[in-house]
Amino acid sequence: MLSSSASDHRRRLLILDFDGTVCLGDELTMLYAHQADELIAQHGLPGLGRSIARIVAQALSSDSLSIPEIDVDENGEPPLLRETFGVQGAHPVAWPLQDGYQLVQLLGRQAGLDDAQTGQAFMAARRRIVGRAWSRPTFTRRRRPVGSSRRCVPPV
Repeated sequence: MLSSSASDHRRRLLILDFDGTVCLGDELTMLYAHQADELIAQHGLPGLGRSIARIVAQALSSDSLSIPEIDVDENGEPPLLRETFGVQGAHPVAWPLQDGYQLVQLLGRQAGLDDAQTGQAFMAARRRIVGRAWSRPTFTRRRRPVGSSRRCVPPV
């Protein structure tokens, strides 16, 4: 039974994601997909017939990571998972896929990128999102002076 007295000590849970990012939405996943496509083009790799970015956008819009573009064996698992995936900038792939990042990584590998290249694409996407964040003007909410019509003002 909870009491509302001032002497109550309530437990609170704080969950931290230690990769250092806070991201809402699909923008970072899509940047990763575009970077993978750029590397595929730069290295003259055959690709998948469609860009990874288009495949991933369609998967994310349908809210399903189980897509026909993933090569699977007779057991329904990607043969690439039998290989050892390094972590060089990207995170390990699990099956079934856990998120859009793993989808980009797996599709990139299927398109001919190696671990180092998928890691390079992942880190390039991170750098781009950080660059965008620092290039945007930042506004903070302050109390408006009486009679002022502006809602936000630049920070001091």
